[in-house]
Order: sequence, then C-alpha cells, then structure tokens
Amino acid sequence: MRLFLRLAWLNVFRNRRRTAITLAAMVCGTTGFLFAGGFVHAIYYGLREQFIHGQSGHIQIFQRGFLTQGKAAPFDYTIADFPKVRRLIEALPHVKMVTPRLEFFGLLSKDDLSVSVFGMGVDAEKEAAMGEHRTGAGPSLSVIKGSNLRSGDKYGVIIGKGLAETLNARVGDALTLLAPMRGGSVNGSDVFVRGIFQSGAKEFDDRALKIPIDRAQFLVNLPDRVQTIVVLLDDTERTEETKQRLLRLFREQGLDLELRTWSDIAYVYHQVRKLFDRILGTMTFIIAVMVVLGITNTMTIAIFERTREIGTMLAMGAQPRTVQTLFVLEGLTLGIVGGALGVLVGVIVCEIAAAVGVPMPPPPLFTRGYTVYPHPTLPLIVEGFCLAVVTAVLASLYPAYRASRLTIAEALRFV
Repeated sequence: MRLFLRLAWLNVFRNRRRTAITLAAMVCGTTGFLFAGGFVHAIYYGLREQFIHGQSGHIQIFQRGFLTQGKAAPFDYTIADFPKVRRLIEALPHVKMVTPRLEFFGLLSKDDLSVSVFGMGVDAEKEAAMGEHRTGAGPSLSVIKGSNLRSGDKYGVIIGKGLAETLNARVGDALTLLAPMRGGSVNGSDVFVRGIFQSGAKEFDDRALKIPIDRAQFLVNLPDRVQTIVVLLDDTERTEETKQRLLRLFREQGLDLELRTWSDIAYVYHQVRKLFDRILGTMTFIIAVMVVLGITNTMTIAIFERTREIGTMLAMGAQPRTVQTLFVLEGLTLGIVGGALGVLVGVIVCEIAAAVGVPMPPPPLFTRGYTVYPHPTLPLIVEGFCLAVVTAVLASLYPAYRASRLTIAEALRFV
C-alpha cells in the first residue's frame, strides 16, 4: 500500500500544470463553501442572539395552562411566589439572570390619537442589562433616544421606535395609558416617555411599550404577581439541557409551571434558517459537480496519456483491480491536497472578512441593518474538507473503471 500511495503521489504531480488547474478549482470551491457557510452561520448567530437578548430570553416560564388558555384569560394564569421560584432557578448551573414580566394589551394616547399597544411590565435594571448584549447590529435592544427605565421609576415608560413615530411622541412627552384589569374593568395612568428603543424587529417596535413591573401590577390590579419568568443563560447551546433541569425541578418541588424555549417562538429565525439552508445546500451541490467534472476530466486525459503504461503493468502481471486502485488513490490524493489547501485559504479569507465586517441591509420584517462577521465553525471546516475528498474519490471511480477495462493488446498497440 505504501508503494501504491507513492506511485499515486508521483502520478498526480506528473503533469503539474493540469494538476494545478484542478487543485485551483477545488480550492476555489472549498473556499467558497467555507465563506458562504461562515457567512450564513454568522447570520444565524446574529438573528438568534438579537431575538433572545432583545425579546424572549432563552427560556420563558408560565403558570400551567397559560400556553393553551392564556390568550383568552391571561390574568388567570399568573405566578404567585416569584421570589421562591427565582431562588430555585438561580441555583441551577449556567443560569445568568432570572427576571419577571407582566404582559398586557392596552391603549396609549397622546392628544387625540390613540394606538393599541403591547405592554410589558419589566424589572428595569435586569431588562436593560439583557438588552446590552451586542450582536453584529449593535446592542440587542438599544435606546436610541432618551434613557432606559430606571429602578423605582414610577411613571416612566420606554416605547418602540415605530410606536413613537405613529404617536409623534418625543422623549419627555406625557401620555395616557389604559389597560384592562382582571375582571374586565379598565384602569389608567399618566406616563411620560423616558426613552425610545429599537430592537430591530419592526412588528415589535411598532407596538411595544415597557413599563416598570410594579406599575404594570398596579394597572392590571395584580399586586405581587408575575405572568412570565424569563431565564437568561450564559450559553445558548445550554438551552435544551437547562430546559430538562427545569422540568425536573418543577416535578421535584411540586411547582405547577410550564415553559417554552426561545426556539419555540422564534418563527422568523426558523424561516430565515430554512431559506439559507437551501441556498447553502444548492451551493454545496454546485461545488461538488464542479469538483467531480474537473477531476474526471483530469484523470480521463491521464488514461489516454498513460495507456501504454497501463498495458505494460497488465503485461507484467498486474491485476485490473490493481490499476483501478491506483487511479482511485490518485483521486484521493487530489482530494486531500485540494481539501487541505481549500480549508487553509477559506479560513484565511473568512478571518480577513471577519476583521473588516460585511455590512448588510435590514432583512425583511426588520428595521435596521447589521454587520456580518463570517466565521467558519469546526464542523463546517470538517464538512468542507470531507466534501473535497469524497467528491474527488467519486470523480476517480469512472476513470479508474475505464483504465482497468483496457486489454493488454489494445493498450500496447496505442500510439
């Protein structure tokens, strides 16, 4: 086998110009695959983290029944003993933050104009810290005018950019907020605009309002109650693991709670991922075809050039399977060399692009652009290398079969 590998190496580089052209095609294909893959994964990461830190958190916890009946009667499914539940959750590994929310739909008015809004009662300091996580688009939730909510801020609110434009509201303006209480009556409060925020999600920014949770509890007449517990982790990859720990904790402590993860509600993220997965799959197919055609052409020409050589090998007692093995090893050699060079060049190109950043316009349903920093992951690098090697070996099978089918007489007669 060592002799075969040496012969394959020497044969591959016998015609250096043709081999160089074939390797260049493989390097370009592998580099394109790594860059496109790194680019797409950077988009996945940015969208995911922006959604998690700007809106959902990693895990949301509710009173059991909320996910099925909560839309009809949201205030009938609230969590009473939040401090106890928070202490239990904070004791779990990888939990970075636990923060409460109380959500409601209301009416926000300025002068003669009223707009329906989605209100969120939040812990001001923790929500601000969560939104400071930076992605390629900047902070996941950035206050573009004014300031964020403050602890103990009784009448201040922050509103989405689109909502502010609809109401023609500015920082410091006085507004009237009406919200339904549990039982059906309506409560109201005068509030003023502390700041205007932008999360990047147009639908959210057009309707969302954030208010200190104690003020929200007063508005809907649910003192000391929370509707949602948002759990933020130190690593998104720990979401499923932490979910299972939480479910086990609920059973052990007899807590009548249920949960959902960020992935359960990130509809836009999953739609974008499906789209780019198809694009990347199509590109992988094109690269594979390009490599197969290049190597098949190279090795088919080599058969014509080495016909007398093949005939001599057969005349000296070599079996057709031996000739076939030699050509497959030549394809494997091309694949390994081309894959290694492609991975090296691809990583360098991605690192250069990541150092500069690739500016992108706002995607559909988003209100701000972002910068992509392509970074090929280790699985992507392995996939790119394997793509080059596997396609090279597959491309060598037909030429190897043709070479092994030559007869001694016709091979030695070839001029």
